[in-house]
Amino acid sequence: DLSKKIVALCPGSAWGTKKWPIEYFANLALKLKQDHGVGLFILGSLKEEPLATYMEEHLKKYSSLESVWNLAGRTTLTDLKGIYPKIALLISNDSSPVHFASAFNIPTIAIFGPTTPQMGFSPLADQSNVVEHKALHCRPCHHHGPQRCPLKHFKCMREITVDKVLNQCKNYLK
Repeated sequence: DLSKKIVALCPGSAWGTKKWPIEYFANLALKLKQDHGVGLFILGSLKEEPLATYMEEHLKKYSSLESVWNLAGRTTLTDLKGIYPKIALLISNDSSPVHFASAFNIPTIAIFGPTTPQMGFSPLADQSNVVEHKALHCRPCHHHGPQRCPLKHFKCMREITVDKVLNQCKNYLK
């Protein structure tokens, strides 16, 4: 049902430590669907299809898949040019979907872990927020984000809660 507000979720990244845990994305998707009645686009590349499938399976356990479109691995850049204007809010790791949303001026919530917005890659959409764990002394740990946490704790992403991200969403979903 494309008459609902559409939230796009982008759980992937080429960099391992830039991925907010998939379980968190799946729980966020469920709360957005159940508590806010939105439609969901799950976006990503072919390599990110397993993440999208995990989210879809999680949703199926607790809700219907009505108004959920798993488009991971199924879109081209040309397709995305038609999809992005339908999005009311994009929630993504610090990755290319944030920059694509900036080009379309789509409201964006970007989740930053091993990198920081001060490095110059924050979302540029007029309505955007960055969710991050500012208190960690080990951030940034890399100019892109390594594949594995150098300190082996991955607190920069694990300690960003679903509720913290969901709280940022509320302003966009009124």
